[in-house]
Amino acid sequence: MHQNIQEITLTRKELYDLIWNEPVVKLAKDFGISDVGLAKVCRRHDIPLPPRGYWAKLQYGRRVPPRPALSNIRPLDEVISITGQQGNKLNTKKSKLSDIVESPPSLEVPESLIDPDPLIEKTAKIFRSARRSNGLIQPRKNSQIIDLHVSHACLERALCIFDTLIKALKQLDLSVTISKEPRVTFTEIEGERIEFQLKEELDNIPHTLTKAELRQTEKGYWYGIPKYDAVPSGRLTLSITNLDVRSLQRNWSDGKHQRLENRLESFLVGLFQASKAIKIERAEQKRREREWEAERLKQEEARRWQLLEKERVEKFQKNVSDWKLAQDYWDFIEQVEKSASNSNMEIPIEVQDWVEWAKQKVEHLDPLFHELPSLLSMDKFLEDNPYLK
Repeated sequence: MHQNIQEITLTRKELYDLIWNEPVVKLAKDFGISDVGLAKVCRRHDIPLPPRGYWAKLQYGRRVPPRPALSNIRPLDEVISITGQQGNKLNTKKSKLSDIVESPPSLEVPESLIDPDPLIEKTAKIFRSARRSNGLIQPRKNSQIIDLHVSHACLERALCIFDTLIKALKQLDLSVTISKEPRVTFTEIEGERIEFQLKEELDNIPHTLTKAELRQTEKGYWYGIPKYDAVPSGRLTLSITNLDVRSLQRNWSDGKHQRLENRLESFLVGLFQASKAIKIERAEQKRREREWEAERLKQEEARRWQLLEKERVEKFQKNVSDWKLAQDYWDFIEQVEKSASNSNMEIPIEVQDWVEWAKQKVEHLDPLFHELPSLLSMDKFLEDNPYLK
């Protein structure tokens, strides 16, 4: 057996006493297993577990349900062996995405803040001092606080939920960061930034006219008067705000039969699933960008050859046109020379000069008087359009 593996042996009664003397999360760490794993061991051996919120109530001196008796279905001295890892931590146990999805840690939300995380403590101070209203709390601008949008009535509950979530992420060795402008709360999972927020849903109720609006309506003016008012509903929703994958869940809300506090494990799994999905989507986006770039280069190359072909045709047509025109010029010069040679008189010097000048001009015009490479070359066109080279 590997040297960092430890095996703990105790009776069913001893485990029962330990379970009801300290939280499962803490006890599981001592055993070197996950809290979910320890809870499974207890259920397998018919050992009752403290209900949600038990330890928070006990710490603040509130009434807690009595400890249930250990059933006699199984022997009290039944031997239970628990195999774990020495020095095991939640983050090493659940460092992989598959582990978190398969067996998320059990999260227990207290009814009031207990040793809150510094981010929660700062947020609570700013929110509690904000101006009270019937709507959502509006903290002062540029406050570097968690992304929270709730009314004063839901503030304490929301803070407890967010505090539990932040502590769970930090137990998994994940940091929680707040950006100032805009106010965004995020964590990084396997190199991917996951943004999340907690908000209170709003309900639309028929608008109650104010005295000023009543006077306005009496004059027949209804413009600018809303039909409905948005008021806080008391329903909380946790959302992953930068996830754009339709197949994955983005929102976890209070329901008719289940409160948000009981869905935090599912939300934690959702964060890790979002990390994987965002990584896949980012890789897919890079693949699409490479395809788009390859297609752009392909189209650019096709356009280049189209322009080159167009220029070749235009140059060919111009050469043919110049050649035909040059033939007419040659014929004309030849007729001038014949006319001058048929005369008994000596050809005037000015006619000789003109013939020499005309031949030079036609030679310049006639493409066949140039070297063949010059006739076929596209160098001039490419010089004028360097981006096609």
